[in-house]
Amino acid sequence: MKKYFNFIIFALALLGLGIYCYKNMDHNRPAKRDISFVQLNKKIIPLREVYAEQIPQRIYDGIANNGTYKEFLFGDKKQVVLITWNGCPYERAFRHALDQAFQSTNLADFYKQNIVEVGQTVSFSCHSDNLNCPQAWVMEHCASGFCIINPQTREAIVDHSKDAKQILPLLASYMVWEKEPLFKEEKQGQ
Repeated sequence: MKKYFNFIIFALALLGLGIYCYKNMDHNRPAKRDISFVQLNKKIIPLREVYAEQIPQRIYDGIANNGTYKEFLFGDKKQVVLITWNGCPYERAFRHALDQAFQSTNLADFYKQNIVEVGQTVSFSCHSDNLNCPQAWVMEHCASGFCIINPQTREAIVDHSKDAKQILPLLASYMVWEKEPLFKEEKQGQ
């Protein structure tokens, strides 16, 4: 009888744990996909720490709570966003490489370059219980590297590699990425 009682207690504990995990799981997580290479002029260029991600609708909905950086989510051109602190040698070198890429090519025809200088430490608030606002999303994704945000598809390419050699290949590969989303919506019934 005692074994049976212990088994019931164990089963109820497992059931409670399962319910807790299910309720606290993010069921609306944005689609995300690693990008391990790009192809330019029939040459494959390996990449590291780069991924594509859908920008969640809740970030757009959070503009009313904190509209800082909302301009990166809208417009006709893709947005290249670099959040930088000028006191760090790596950050200065990375910014210099991004500036050089824009100065030596026609990237400005396809992208709007946005360099945001911040202090060594940054704080922000979305004025709500969660971090669903443009400022939080941009700081989380575009600091420690850079982002290519496509306002037309509401998607972003995020590079956290801190490798300046990846800037030009990434920007060249996604120049013609306009209205065609990287993540196709699933058709009903599939």
